[in-house]
Amino acid sequence: EADKLLKKKAVASIEDLFHGRITYYLKTPVIVDGSKELPQPLVFVSEFNRQTRPLAWKQADLKIQATLPLLGIDETTEELTDDSRYVLVRVSLTLRQNFTTQ
Repeated sequence: EADKLLKKKAVASIEDLFHGRITYYLKTPVIVDGSKELPQPLVFVSEFNRQTRPLAWKQADLKIQATLPLLGIDETTEELTDDSRYVLVRVSLTLRQNFTTQ
């Protein structure tokens, strides 16, 4: 089920994009902070590159990625291995337009 969520398109349809609904999942390493195990904090990224692009964004138009505030895993993160501990983190963006009238 995790692979299915990771591969689910971030922008499911053009209607979702127009309505500002974008959701995707990231495979995020678990870090140990004292006695707590927490997902690694996400960072804002200006764009995804070949190594950092989540599966959900693989087929998305690069122009869409370039205009949205994107959350991703810090590029300094070590590559996950099969025995790495990780969690799935859902990123949900709701974009709104602010209209002003005079």
